[in-house]
Amino acid sequence: MPEQLLVELGEQGVSAPFSIQDAALPNSLAASRPARCGVLESMKGIKPEPGTGESVSIGRRHYPVKQVGQVVTRQDRRDFSAAEVLRAMTQLGFTCRTLTTAAPVRMLSPLQQASAMLGTPVSG
Repeated sequence: MPEQLLVELGEQGVSAPFSIQDAALPNSLAASRPARCGVLESMKGIKPEPGTGESVSIGRRHYPVKQVGQVVTRQDRRDFSAAEVLRAMTQLGFTCRTLTTAAPVRMLSPLQQASAMLGTPVSG
């Protein structure tokens, strides 16, 4: 189900715009060039959705992993996992990253909030 899922579009046998199977070849840079160009061409003109999880850097933009998988394979996002897309995009040479969660914001008490609004520091 991993890379093969990204290569074929269901049981219709319709090929994706490029073959992610090329990325599965061990260290074959020449074989991955057409696939990499296919990803770049597929994502041209696509606006990145706001994302909170893993992302793929394509050109100067950061796209959510599931959006890249959907655009490139023309499959529903439920048909593949983010890990499959991350693995394939990494093998093609794209930069993938996981967005870290922000540090929890310290909640102010109503007294501290009012004091901060007035500009008077209150320890609490």
